Amino acid sequence: MEKMSFAISQERGKHKDLQAFVGKWKGVSRVWLEAGQLSDESPIEGTIEPVLDGRFLLHRYTTRFKDRDIEGLYLIGFDLQSNQFQVAWVDSFHMSTAIMFSKGNPNDQDFEVLGSFPDQQEPPQQWGWRTDMHFEGAELVIVAYIITPTGQSGKATEVRYQPA
Repeated sequence: MEKMSFAISQERGKHKDLQAFVGKWKGVSRVWLEAGQLSDESPIEGTIEPVLDGRFLLHRYTTRFKDRDIEGLYLIGFDLQSNQFQVAWVDSFHMSTAIMFSKGNPNDQDFEVLGSFPDQQEPPQQWGWRTDMHFEGAELVIVAYIITPTGQSGKATEVRYQPA
């Protein structure tokens, strides 16, 4: 099967699909630090803009966790060579000084990627982080699930954006 060109992907492929996320957004950010127990709910503002002629999206956001200001960004792309979504995520709360890289296969319902990070134990154990972006009507929903080293999953964050 022949690989799709970037120009065709912009016309009718995943690069065109990604443009639906572009805009200025306001909403609510929720964080769970323990399974089933909401730890914080704060306002969030973000922008998602195309960069490098639409090859990627840049999602910048600001929010709070309790009394702490948080800012972060996602660089989002779709690699035509591997046929996978790719994300690099940094923020001033969860990631400290690390960059989390995630990737995922395309599907028809939404955008979903999986990454991992080590904990602080010796030896370090790998934890998973699955991020899902989708629309519910005009609302952009971004949900992240933490996955323990033993494979158990639970909601970690949820952003519900409305157009600003």
